[in-house]
Amino acid sequence: MTGRIALVHERFTEVAGAERVVERLAAQFPEAYLYAPIATESGIPTGLERSIETTLLDRCYRATGQKTYAPLMPLMPRSFRQLPLRDADLVIISHHAFAVQAAFATSGRTVAYVHTPARWAWDPTMRTSERGGPMGAAALSMLSSIARASELAAVRRLDLVLANSSAVALRMSTVS
Repeated sequence: MTGRIALVHERFTEVAGAERVVERLAAQFPEAYLYAPIATESGIPTGLERSIETTLLDRCYRATGQKTYAPLMPLMPRSFRQLPLRDADLVIISHHAFAVQAAFATSGRTVAYVHTPARWAWDPTMRTSERGGPMGAAALSMLSSIARASELAAVRRLDLVLANSSAVALRMSTVS
């Protein structure tokens, strides 16, 4: 399909700034398909009136009673890499943790709008207050290593990277 645009977002589990950005992007690109591994009704901005294609992780999240998506985080990179974006000419990625992995699912142009690099992955001090005790800290440390490596690999596949502020741009320059 010529001219196919896809919007990819980390997850729709709460309405915050990143979800508002996606809402505005969707308004600018009304023909775009929208993808996220997880989407709950309460996590979708009211102005975002279109269907969201989710993944198997959405069903897993619902099976946990929608309490936390943390156990699903190790599966996020693969989930993004398997999105059906092959025919997309342009993929716009709303990123703060794993969404840039969607760059591996397309041969089309990719633009990442970075809300922030995942601070828990890049800054060890952000992991010091892990409440899961030593096991939780070890798991988060391992996940951080995976997140950093996969993010660096995906960045090389992006055509354009946009930071949402000069502070985020500075943070991005210190983690690459």
